[in-house]
Amino acid sequence: FERGQFDRNASMQTSLAVKAMCFGLWGLSTQSMLTRAFSANKDPKTPAIVGFVTMIFGILISIVLMGKPINVENSILKDVVLRIQSFSPHVYEFGHVGVALGVSSSALLGTLILMVLFCLKEESFSPKNVLIISLKVIIASFITGYLYCYFFAPITYSPFNVLNTILSLIPRVCAVIVVLSLFLMILIPKEVKKIFFLIDKKKLSR
Repeated sequence: FERGQFDRNASMQTSLAVKAMCFGLWGLSTQSMLTRAFSANKDPKTPAIVGFVTMIFGILISIVLMGKPINVENSILKDVVLRIQSFSPHVYEFGHVGVALGVSSSALLGTLILMVLFCLKEESFSPKNVLIISLKVIIASFITGYLYCYFFAPITYSPFNVLNTILSLIPRVCAVIVVLSLFLMILIPKEVKKIFFLIDKKKLSR
């Protein structure tokens, strides 16, 4: 991606935003499943209301974390942001990373609220099992990421050698898939078997 005005510094700034967004990955994926669960129980309003509330929460957190707006042509928008920041005892200067953290925190809050509401609605639902499985998946992901950083050197991108850069990604992606799959089969074997069973069932139904 480093070409034109998108230089090395731009890549580093983008990576910081992606890392901040990673904190909300669990929330986004789990929230999607909980939303389907509410829809299956003929209650689509609850996820919509929770989504609206957490969206407002995410916007407020983003405004507090991003710092004072600069180079904003819309004076009305700038005044609104500064007005909201005036209610906060402290305003952080995280910039675009603060916005990403706001989105992540919104996703996590929405997931926790939906999980509590669904637990109250369905007594058979066990949030403990969801949290345990999620923790195991996170552990497997961290171990896989550590092994990747340990065994593979960073890729040096060259605009004059794009093919080699793409080819060097193939063994890395394959290695990550294999290692992560092995760890998941060790940590959550029952869930992995269920996934393969559903895949086979879907193939047979075609």
